[in-house]
Amino acid sequence: MTETARGGATRERLLQAVESLLAERAEHEITVRDITTAAGANVASVAYHFGSRDALVTEALRRVIARITEHRRAAIEALPPGTDLETLVRAWLAPALAALSGRGDEGDEWRMLARTFLSASPLLGNLAAEMRPEVERTLVRRLEELLPHLGPEELAWRHAATLGLAGFLGSGGGFPIALGPGAKPDERFVAFVVGALSAPAGDKR
Repeated sequence: MTETARGGATRERLLQAVESLLAERAEHEITVRDITTAAGANVASVAYHFGSRDALVTEALRRVIARITEHRRAAIEALPPGTDLETLVRAWLAPALAALSGRGDEGDEWRMLARTFLSASPLLGNLAAEMRPEVERTLVRRLEELLPHLGPEELAWRHAATLGLAGFLGSGGGFPIALGPGAKPDERFVAFVVGALSAPAGDKR
């Protein structure tokens, strides 16, 4: 293996190590030593490949956000004209719904981001603002078609509120009440979001 290939392999191991660690604990609890131990690399490799621990974590988070963002964008764009609101909500919130129902890697990634967001990590806040516009353009256009009684400002507010709740629930925060045996939290969440989005616009007086 060439020196360049070895360097690329080490870089990838560091990124994968961060993703694995973020699935277990909050971003601020992860040290450089934790990362390099998980990656089987030396401490100096972090500075060599990324410049700093924060730059490494930021890049790992960027990769996760990019995967989720692309999945959501593609799912929304694949919906045919005339798609109903519930179907759009399911495509939009697929990662959060996967987290609520305990399904697969997509749910794990959403839980990771939700936990990082709730820990008030400035790294994720900056990244979310950077990567949000594309999927919002795709989503808001569809929402405007289905909810013509709401203006852009109200739609933006409801979009943000929905993501905030999805982040809280997806982080493992859970529902504030017991749902009982056989309950399906992902189905209840979809019904709640559809109802919240469909509600009349607030009084502007």
